[in-house]
Amino acid sequence: MKSQWIILILSTALILSCRKDKTDLTYKECYSEITPTSEAYFYKDAKQFGIQRLEADTLSEYALNPVYREEETVYVLGKLSAIYNAATYSQPGTPLHDIIFKYQIHKLEGSSLTILALEVVDWSVQLDFTKNFGSTQNDELNMIAAEFDFTSSYTWFGNKDIVLLKTEQNYILTHFGRRLEGTPGITGIFPSNHYLYNVNINAFDITYSWTDEYDEFIFTYGFGDCIMGCDLHRHWKVRVDHDCNVTFIEDYGDALPG
Repeated sequence: MKSQWIILILSTALILSCRKDKTDLTYKECYSEITPTSEAYFYKDAKQFGIQRLEADTLSEYALNPVYREEETVYVLGKLSAIYNAATYSQPGTPLHDIIFKYQIHKLEGSSLTILALEVVDWSVQLDFTKNFGSTQNDELNMIAAEFDFTSSYTWFGNKDIVLLKTEQNYILTHFGRRLEGTPGITGIFPSNHYLYNVNINAFDITYSWTDEYDEFIFTYGFGDCIMGCDLHRHWKVRVDHDCNVTFIEDYGDALPG
């Protein structure tokens, strides 16, 4: 009987160990694809897509304390690195080669981890949220102020009254925005955005989505009249599966210049 208990304990420990390894490997699915070159090229893009994945986590307790974590960024960086490596071995003129080495496409905008902008109804609410931060007329904002390390300040954007919640910690701010949405005095909520590569027109962009079977990236190249934003665009759709296989799916949009 004693030997049976020992076997059961050892078997349970082995199962738990395997589960832990599987969990850890979830974020390192294509970790071996990451090289110093691919990381230098795609890290900023991957971080924004990692933020996107964390923003989508609305069913767990993560939203209650949404501190940024690097695992999701590493996961997406592995997928993007697989594309980069496949492009390296592709011939010039082929889709994978050109989206990396000819058009040098990246994600256009990034979301801040430290500044959340609140559009408020008028200057009186703006004054309340800044001068009385922590004891305002908005109970949800007060709870956030009590639990997290935000400070507040005011600014204007066009004719809009804006309150900025600022922190030195890195948070997935969308989760705070969901808590504040529809609460008294607030008409709009958005993390502060910035251009990742100092390009303020839509000369390029990448969008990201995922399923249980694969991760999908759409690379967009803008051209034509780009003075106030490009008026022509070409798109390339690329998928990366769990085994890091890269598949070019299709291209569409405006015809590229000769």
